[in-house]
Amino acid sequence: MKQIFAICVAIFIVMPPMIFAQDNPLRSSSVAWSPDGTRIAATSDGAAVKIWSADNIMSEPILVFQPNVAINLEWTPDSDYLVVQEEGDGTQVTKWDAKTGEMVEMLLNYRLDTSFNLWLSIYGGPIIAFDSTFTRAAFSLNSNVITISDEIQGFVTDYGTVYRMRWSPDNSRLAAATGTGDSYLIQTFEFERGVLVNTISGGDYGASDIQWSADSKRLAVASVWANPLAPGIANVRVFLLRTFNDYETPEREWKFDPAHKAVIAWHPSQNWLAIASPTAVEVYDIAIEKPMLTIPVEGVTSLDWSPNGTRIVGVLPDSTLQIWEMSEV
Repeated sequence: MKQIFAICVAIFIVMPPMIFAQDNPLRSSSVAWSPDGTRIAATSDGAAVKIWSADNIMSEPILVFQPNVAINLEWTPDSDYLVVQEEGDGTQVTKWDAKTGEMVEMLLNYRLDTSFNLWLSIYGGPIIAFDSTFTRAAFSLNSNVITISDEIQGFVTDYGTVYRMRWSPDNSRLAAATGTGDSYLIQTFEFERGVLVNTISGGDYGASDIQWSADSKRLAVASVWANPLAPGIANVRVFLLRTFNDYETPEREWKFDPAHKAVIAWHPSQNWLAIASPTAVEVYDIAIEKPMLTIPVEGVTSLDWSPNGTRIVGVLPDSTLQIWEMSEV
């Protein structure tokens, strides 16, 4: 971990930031089911991180702690810690004890020069993505360059600046969404060989989320119309990724009108995708056009599956949680 922090600091010194102002359309609530299935952690709009027993989310949370403006959280594989990405006068990534609520380690700490009073990139700071072991990080600082911790070489994307990254579940590939504010491109890189594998065209949208399937073979992309002054649509596209291919046509696509930032979550073992649209949460088997299950609920802002794939938890507009059983699927 300390090696990751040291490399991040070195990169920031060598590469001074180019600052520009832009609204952040990607910030939202975040919810994460612990890998052991016993607890659910959530935050909304930078509020305190709260942890509930997965068997009783209607009760008071069993633990509450307050980072800065928390925008994303993830459990470590042992379910003992939460890794939280925060915004304030910069960007921090911190590790918290999920039993005591104490911060145990600062994984990244980057502070803005407060004299600028502006944000870096559309994500509010350096973009960082940890792999599933939390021992390797990819990060980018308002550029098309991705640096990998503990590695001399990184990756260079073809378009715009990096604003979102995700490792595949098997940690073999990294997907990066890049753009200029009104369009995007997604590229995947093979880590061991350091090569570009896939390129996915985006069009006049911003990629609000990218998610790998559990088998690391598919990529789901949620996109939202990038121009707030013009009517448009949002969509979710799924791509079956083959080696060294470029993609314009998806394997499956869903569109939402009016434009809505769809929320997506892959099943932990099946090629099932949960999508929260403006009026419902629907579960799709990628091989079938119609949904397997439709749950009428409005405005869900975050989704996650239970580790055994039998339940889905969602964050509602009032920041409360709701769990849906999948027994009828």
